[in-house]
Amino acid sequence: MVTAIDYHFHDAHPSLPIALDRMVEVNNQGSNIHNVTFEGAGYDENVRPGKRLVIDPQELFGEPGRYPFVCRFHADRGMSGVLVVVPT
Repeated sequence: MVTAIDYHFHDAHPSLPIALDRMVEVNNQGSNIHNVTFEGAGYDENVRPGKRLVIDPQELFGEPGRYPFVCRFHADRGMSGVLVVVPT
């Protein structure tokens, strides 16, 4: 799980290794709307305060790797992370 709090992705510098067949949750526990953008994968989704996104790494990436992401609303404040996906 990755948590968006204010202008920071908690547990994403990098994330703990996540198996390719496991879902990834991004929870917004802050007071601002945030966004998760994996530019290389064409993924760009907003997450409102108190809400969550569920991402399927197998469907999105198709293989293990290190996948950088940003909040496009707050990238200028350094809101970024790296999702580490490992084999199943």
